[in-house]
Amino acid sequence: MGEEKGANGWSILDQPRRRVRNKLRDRKMTQVILTGKTKHGKDRIRQHGNVWNVTSMSMPVAPHKMMLESLHETTTLRVSGETLRFKDARNIDKVDDKDFDWQFI
Repeated sequence: MGEEKGANGWSILDQPRRRVRNKLRDRKMTQVILTGKTKHGKDRIRQHGNVWNVTSMSMPVAPHKMMLESLHETTTLRVSGETLRFKDARNIDKVDDKDFDWQFI
């Protein structure tokens, strides 16, 4: 007996896993507003802004953290006389981060 297929041609068994992956993919570019709690946090907000993209809600090695990326290329690096610009990235704790308070937009 063959495996039952859904309307989209995918196996019925694969559909729940695909839905979970799609939800995670859709959340990847959610944004948060950061508020600095410490001098370090306030300095980072001054340098990179208070609105950040969430690129990952958890990582295999640190499930209690989320990965953020700044909206704009605010970091510069000079290499061989050429200036490179790139976005800043950082991990923060989902609950009770020492440097930042945050909320989803």
